[in-house]
Amino acid sequence: MAKLHIYYNFSEGKVAMMDTLKVKIDDKIKLEIKKHQKQAVELKSGTHNVKMYVPWMSGSAGYVDENIEIQNEDLFYYYKLPLVLSQKGHFTQVANENALEKLNKKNKTKSTISLIVVVLVIILLIVLGLLAS
Repeated sequence: MAKLHIYYNFSEGKVAMMDTLKVKIDDKIKLEIKKHQKQAVELKSGTHNVKMYVPWMSGSAGYVDENIEIQNEDLFYYYKLPLVLSQKGHFTQVANENALEKLNKKNKTKSTISLIVVVLVIILLIVLGLLAS
């Protein structure tokens, strides 16, 4: 037995409605993972089918259907939405939990910086609008 760790690497620029990744393993185990979060599930050694997508409007985006091989050691993967929502999502293995933590930290920093930039642009536009009138 080993654990499969899945991290949802939410791409900035995607709409807020896409904040939950739906995962189904071997058509039995169902998981929901929020953006910038990870979840682990214990699985028996062998080949497992992993299907995942992000709900979008009345359908789905970034569908993935892959088989992974699990031995007696934990596996660490991250899922990322594609740039074009009709394309396949990215399901990529990383070396270890430290790699996932670095990815998580990097994405949270990007999110904070993006939010600050948006707020500053809005403030700038308001100030420019007041100066013009």
